[in-house]
Amino acid sequence: MIVHVHEMSKHPDAVYIGRECSGRGRGPSFTRSQWANPWNWKTLPGGRAEAVALFRRWLAGDLEAAAMLPPGRWPRPTVEDIRRELAGRVLACWCGPGDPCHGHVLAEIANGDPSSAAKQIAVVHPPAFEVVVGDCVNVLNAMPAGTADLVVADPPYNIGIDYGDGRGADELPSYRYAGMVREWMLAIERVLSPAGTLWVVCDSAYGAAFDRAIVEAGLTIRDRGVWHESFGVWRRGLFGKCWRPWFYAVKDRRRFTFNEAAFMVRSRRQEIGDRRANPAGKVRSNVWTFSRVAGTFRERVKPPAGEKPPTQLPLAMVRMVVDGFTNPGDLIVDPFTGTGTTGVAAVQTGRRFVGIELRETWAAVARQRIEAATADVTERRDPHD
Repeated sequence: MIVHVHEMSKHPDAVYIGRECSGRGRGPSFTRSQWANPWNWKTLPGGRAEAVALFRRWLAGDLEAAAMLPPGRWPRPTVEDIRRELAGRVLACWCGPGDPCHGHVLAEIANGDPSSAAKQIAVVHPPAFEVVVGDCVNVLNAMPAGTADLVVADPPYNIGIDYGDGRGADELPSYRYAGMVREWMLAIERVLSPAGTLWVVCDSAYGAAFDRAIVEAGLTIRDRGVWHESFGVWRRGLFGKCWRPWFYAVKDRRRFTFNEAAFMVRSRRQEIGDRRANPAGKVRSNVWTFSRVAGTFRERVKPPAGEKPPTQLPLAMVRMVVDGFTNPGDLIVDPFTGTGTTGVAAVQTGRRFVGIELRETWAAVARQRIEAATADVTERRDPHD
């Protein structure tokens, strides 16, 4: 049942489901963002009807709708969440019973039969690859929980790199950047499957912030390592900068994928001809040497007109991570897609991929690059296999 907020005095157990109700003394309320329609209908061309339609799509796991959310953390509720909190309750909002709004959508799910509820919030199966434009936290929280087998993350470093919005956008106060890292990790933990893995690289200045945020999000760090870039970036009055920390974490310390073959290298015993050497080699150390992708390298993706080049991880290193931490058919998510390197590694190895990118221009570049890799894989596949 839906009532207007002015009628709440007649329904002492009514639950207010709007956003602007804290401290008004109207009884129980759910002011958390997951119970409110985050779209301001007054700013949309289609008005309230468009806002409600977007809300319904978001609850159904539509990533495009999630990408249209205003910046912030918007966790998407499940059928069980809505039923547990709202089934059988009187819901109060500013629209009231005669003007359909997001409250009516919640009421339908909370009080409907199982089949109708399942239709309201359906699991959306992504295609072989998808690149969504939007804030990564919003999109991650709109995805079905527990679906990503691997998250590969190369987030902004907060060291003054101009990604297109000026250097200042990447030079936030340390406490603000640490807060963003915590938001990223919480959203990533939610979307990881029960046996899922996170691999994230960051700048050495903020390694401690990532370490703490990963642990506080509830993940188990299995290893911390170093990416040695083989040649450094020159810095006046300092040593050349040629390493970045990476973190390997899992959701369940007893359940995860670790394919040793992907990490094998020649051992010292093999190099000197020692008969005791394992012919398969040995698992590499946690210091990985891969050349960084400099601007003059053939692998480097050229930026579109008017855009600044983002950081770009070497494909060989990302492909090793994908091979080592997932199996064919698994879903890989990259919250900071950039040039699409993770997506290329995914399609080359038979994995599914969802990328998230804040800027449409770079999302288009990533899609084009991944599509080209997909076409290349298709051409090389034997049709008789």
